Amino acid sequence: MRRTLLALVPLLVFAPALWALDEPKDKPKPDQPPTPAAQYKALVEEYNQAQQAFTKVYQQAKTDEERQKAFEEKYPKPEKFAPRFLELAEKHASDAAAVDALTWIALHVRNGSENAKALEILCRDHLKSEKLGQV
Repeated sequence: MRRTLLALVPLLVFAPALWALDEPKDKPKPDQPPTPAAQYKALVEEYNQAQQAFTKVYQQAKTDEERQKAFEEKYPKPEKFAPRFLELAEKHASDAAAVDALTWIALHVRNGSENAKALEILCRDHLKSEKLGQV
């Protein structure tokens, strides 16, 4: 019995430290705003969920008309997401999430002012970034 108790003491002492290791690093504390990386991740997740919703509706369509309607109504247009990515990049220009956000715009938005602005900022401020290979 005594051995069992002695074996449990270290577990009880170190358990909080072990639980802290499992928490995500970019998870904001309740009183802090989300990190730029968490904001970028949330934007990408929102776009991906919209893409999945569109895919589901598109696959369920039985006629060309239904597919066309699904595309027109449900397809997540990157141009609508681009201003939010650009805002994130401009607000946190020195953060690595800025490069991620600008790269997302460059890869998803083919035309428009956001694409031009993203490419301009990437060339001006992040030319040495290893992430530019994607662009």
